[in-house]
Amino acid sequence: MKLSRALTIGAIALGLVLAIAIGPLFSATTASAQSSQTAPPGIAGAPLWNDFLNQLAAALNIQRATLDSAIMTAGNKTIDNAVQQGTLTQAQGDALKARLQAGDVGVLWGRGHGKGPGKQALANVRQAMLDAAAQKLGITTSDLLTQLRSGQTLAQIVQSKGVAEQDVINAALAAAKTQLDQAVADGSLTQAQADAIYANLQQKGSQLFTPRGRGWRIAPMTPSPSPSSTT
Repeated sequence: MKLSRALTIGAIALGLVLAIAIGPLFSATTASAQSSQTAPPGIAGAPLWNDFLNQLAAALNIQRATLDSAIMTAGNKTIDNAVQQGTLTQAQGDALKARLQAGDVGVLWGRGHGKGPGKQALANVRQAMLDAAAQKLGITTSDLLTQLRSGQTLAQIVQSKGVAEQDVINAALAAAKTQLDQAVADGSLTQAQADAIYANLQQKGSQLFTPRGRGWRIAPMTPSPSPSSTT
């Protein structure tokens, strides 16, 4: 009996991993037919996606409603754990639960629709850093962007302006810290997330603003932890 239960649980886990991984592919290839299929409450999807879940439930010898309930229960518990551990704010957790309830199962696998937690906060940090660096250089943000996009390094830009590179870096980091503190205060990032992002930025030093082909980028920030990382 215990072996049978263990095999069933294992099969459910494997099935959910496959479902989350290939669900978006099913949805993408059958988007035009979605209106003709009514998905069970909570787990929305295209015809192939629904058929896959039906087949999975049959293979596990359980009702489809039981499978849908297991997906929702496991998803909500995963999100709750992430909030308790501080890798998601309550606001982020609530947003993920809303997307899960709407049928966006891929949100737990990094494949959900829309922007992830903290995306706007990170965009604000990047903009603040650019603005602060440009101000320290005595130029507009637009001019700084033009020079970075042309392939110039920060070292080359500061040399032409007669400004110490470290002063520009410090100004950008100070602006980032202000934005991160605000993101924590308004609940869009946890303190742990903000600390990790800031530490990563500090480590970049002179590579904070990095040319990339014909464009440019601010050195990668530590991404917000996903709820799936807590399991």
